[in-house]
Amino acid sequence: MLWKIYYNGGKSYCDSDGPVEDAPYHGVLAVAFEDLTSGPYNTGRRYRTNFDYYGYHPTFWSGTNTLDSYLAQPGWKKVVQGLWVPDDEWHVLEASLDADQYLPLKTARAPMERHD
Repeated sequence: MLWKIYYNGGKSYCDSDGPVEDAPYHGVLAVAFEDLTSGPYNTGRRYRTNFDYYGYHPTFWSGTNTLDSYLAQPGWKKVVQGLWVPDDEWHVLEASLDADQYLPLKTARAPMERHD
């Protein structure tokens, strides 16, 4: 699965930069990942935004404001911490998410995506 984490200050970290366990913890504004859903519900890529924490799963990233349910799941964990920024900074990143060519082309919004 392809994935990319977008950080405050214009930095990013993705699967081609290194293993997920080496991803920096602080300052996450958004996480994007390849949509592995089969059939007509595949949107190319999915986003997680506006969360306090983001958790890695082998086939997707989740977003949460509390870690209880994520940490209660069995298996290895990777968590990165979200950061709230002023609207003008957020809108700069938001405009660049769909334009980023690292991940497959975004074809639609998925029902659970918060992209506001």
